[in-house]
This record gives sequence, structure tokens and C-alpha cells, in this order.
Amino acid sequence: MKTLTHSCLACVLFSLTLAAVMWPEELPASKVLRLKEAEFRQSLGQVLFSQDGSLYVAYRLRERNQRSAILRVMKFDPVTGETKATADFPLPQVRLPRASTNFILSSDSSLLAYAELHSPQVLLTIDAATLKPISSSRAALFSKYDLAVQIKDFSSQALVLSAERPTRRRPITIESVHEVALNPQNLSQVISEKKLSVADSPSELQTWMKMSREDLSLVVPLEDGALGFTDLKTRGGITLFDSAGKGLASLPLRDCGVTKAAVTPDREFALAVCERPVRNEQHHQTGCLRKAILFAVNTLRVLRNLPMSGLTLKEQGSDAEDPWSESPSPAIWRGKDEILVAIPDSSSTIKLYTFSLTTDKTSGE
Repeated sequence: MKTLTHSCLACVLFSLTLAAVMWPEELPASKVLRLKEAEFRQSLGQVLFSQDGSLYVAYRLRERNQRSAILRVMKFDPVTGETKATADFPLPQVRLPRASTNFILSSDSSLLAYAELHSPQVLLTIDAATLKPISSSRAALFSKYDLAVQIKDFSSQALVLSAERPTRRRPITIESVHEVALNPQNLSQVISEKKLSVADSPSELQTWMKMSREDLSLVVPLEDGALGFTDLKTRGGITLFDSAGKGLASLPLRDCGVTKAAVTPDREFALAVCERPVRNEQHHQTGCLRKAILFAVNTLRVLRNLPMSGLTLKEQGSDAEDPWSESPSPAIWRGKDEILVAIPDSSSTIKLYTFSLTTDKTSGE
């Protein structure tokens, strides 16, 4: 058995001490939701809040031979933790693990949409109040060559999907954007379909990178500006931009890069998921450290650092060069006097954190 030298041992102790300083300790959750038959290492739970604070969770169920053909959606009262509704929906049978693409709420909160937009593709719309099925589609709307396939917009009138179409020759570039609008009440009905040039349909990220002249990895539009995030793996940052792309405030992150973000409907508070890779002696990435940063949008003042699971679910598609991955995505909601945060955990539970806006409990850490 190998033993550590004094110098190696000192390096390990220093690293552990540094990690303890930079990364949040395990905080007690206000509530822990334990979900029936959930296995997040096989189908990671997707969470979102409605405008009234109801919490929705979606995940596939594991069946025999490591396969799944059922999606379970649950609706919770986040205050009591009680289940308000549960429904199961048939999906194309796949071998687990399986990564989802989107689980979102329509702009008026009347409908839910769940999507897996890689083969075999499936799309569902669900009544948000009762969890009764509205419509489903297994049509392959995009080819296996299309990139960044996702739900771009969702209202009770239209569900808009988009994908980037790359060139078939090297160097690979994006030659056009393909958009398809479907009727949420009947997903077999195509309302419109169009092919746009990249110049005519720039993404929010491309627009704000050009305006700010910053190398951003993620952007969240605001009413009179945007939040811009950077991900340089071992460091990053958050910047508040005005409508012209001028930086108004910045929050440097010296230990991680931002990979995901979510904001409250009033755009006053936000969550940033910050990751730092963990590497072995050969400098190969073996995992990551992950935390959620809760902050005030107008000042970028950090209110809390919350621990998150380092789990990354990996799915191998039918093609050896067709891998898919998924990591936990927290949800945030603001009530009259409190902020609620829901974070999926690797132990197949949802941790709920409640922060009062009327006391000093949300002071920075």
C-alpha cells in the first residue's frame, strides 16, 4: 500500500482546507421531498415553480432490464411538502440512463411541456392544474445532424422548437436556424415552419456578446438589460448589463465558472450554478464541484451559497459519437416575504430551501 510523503500530505490538507473555504458546507434544507420510485442517477429529476409557488417535478421510472417507458410528473405544495397531484405518461421505451431536453411552463402557467429531443424524440403537453395529458408527439422533427435542439418559446397558443443546422463539410459552421411552431393542444399540427439565416436569427447570447464585447457563456435577458455569465472552468463571473451592453456591476468568481442560471419572474433575484472540474494526477477530469449562488440582480449581492450534487448523468446514444449529458438544474421562486429554492439531489430527493426577505437571514456568507 502506498503512503503519502509529508509534502504530498501537506498538499492534500491544503486542498481540502481551500475547498472548505471556497465551497459551502452542507446546509440543512427547510424540507426534503422523497419521491416514489425515483432514481436520479438514471433519470435526473427536473424541477420548476409555477407563478403561485407550486413545485413540479418530472422524471422517468426504471422498469425491468434497465429500461423505461413511463414519465412521472408530480405537483407539490412547497410550504407543506404535500403532494397535490401525480400522473404517469407513456413514453418511447429507452435504455437508461436517459437525459431530458426541456421541462418548462407556458408563459401563462396553464400548460407544462416535457421534451426529449434526441432519438427517440418525444414531446408532451400537460394541463398544469390537473396534470391531465393534453397532447403528445413522437415525430422526429429534426435530423440527427441538427444541433442545440430545444424549446425556444412556449405559450398556450404555440410551442416553438428550434435547432441549428450545421454545414456538412469542414470547417463545421452553422448555416441556418430551423424553427417549428406546434399547436400545444395538438402537437401533430404544425402552425409554421421556417428556415432562418444565422444573421437574421441571432441567439440572445450572440446578441449580448456583440453588444458587450464580452466572451459570455450564458445570458439572461432583463427588462432593461441582461445578466451575463462567464465560464472559464476554474473561474468565471457575473455581470449586469444595461440595454446598450454597458457593464453596470460585476461579481468575479475566482473558483468556478457559471454553467446555468435561473431568475425569479420579477427579475429581482437569481441563481447561478457554478462548477469547478476535479482532475486526477494525469489531469483528466474525474468529476466536478458544484454550488448554487443566490444573489440580488440589481446589486449582484450574494445572499447564499448552496451546496449541489456533483452528479452528471451521461447517456450514450445509438451512435458512438452521440453522447448526451445532464446535470441538476435548480428552480427559484419569490413569494411575498420569502425566496424558495428547489435543488435535485443525487440521492433522488428534492431539497427545498426557504429564505426570509423580512429578516437578516439572507445576509451574505
